[in-house]
Amino acid sequence: MDFMSDEERHQRLKHNLAEWARAARSVSATLRPNSELDRAMQKLFDEYFSTA
Repeated sequence: MDFMSDEERHQRLKHNLAEWARAARSVSATLRPNSELDRAMQKLFDEYFSTA
């Protein structure tokens, strides 16, 4: 099991939220399934919320 400090977790959260925001901006006004957005959201939850 890897140890991740609160600061490291916070920085990864900021990075993953920024990735998600970039992916969200690339989606058209009509929301359709988007694999890039799905991957970014899954990474956000996997790395931040699942390791808490």
